[in-house]
Amino acid sequence: MTDAPSISAINKVLHEELESRARIEVCRHEAEKIIENGRHHARRISNRADDWIGVVQARTDLGVAMRLAEVKRKIPALSGEPTPIEQTAPRLLAAIEELTNDLVGDVE
Repeated sequence: MTDAPSISAINKVLHEELESRARIEVCRHEAEKIIENGRHHARRISNRADDWIGVVQARTDLGVAMRLAEVKRKIPALSGEPTPIEQTAPRLLAAIEELTNDLVGDVE
């Protein structure tokens, strides 16, 4: 022997619970969409960053290759010419020897 107000209250609680579950499910779907959108944006950012890294690496590789080629072109020319120190070394050694002789006297 249940009275009508108790049954009505129980039905109302059950109805509210069903509505709450439905709202929770809607929120869960919205959260999944937000998470998926976030993942999508993160992938796009990562891909763009990878693209830029590739561009920078390619430019760097090209710059290094150009500098290396320039150095390789200059090697034959540089290896044949004496450096300024090589050109002046005999005169410098002679001047040092003369100065030493003037200061200390002839050692021979």
